[in-house]
Amino acid sequence: MLSFEREQVKRGKRPELPIDRAPDRPLPPLSEQQLAVIRELRRGGPATSVELSRRLPYSSHQIVNYLKGRAALAIVKKTERTQRVETIKQNSAWIYEVRNGS
Repeated sequence: MLSFEREQVKRGKRPELPIDRAPDRPLPPLSEQQLAVIRELRRGGPATSVELSRRLPYSSHQIVNYLKGRAALAIVKKTERTQRVETIKQNSAWIYEVRNGS
């Protein structure tokens, strides 16, 4: 089964397996979009993806994807969940903030 999963990684059909990730592997460079989101978090303080999407030209879904990357996770952290009152579903959302020393 593991060989099948590794073959799927080679074909680009699934992300790399956690066991195959080297802990000392260098972080990939941040994209321009990731840098823009991080700059906005530094400037405006902690915010949800919806709040960031109002201040940046990206959707809240794009912002979440930009912040999920390994390089971004080294700089940004999820601090807590908050109730979103501006949506119909009333579901919760993560608050993101820049890590100390980043």
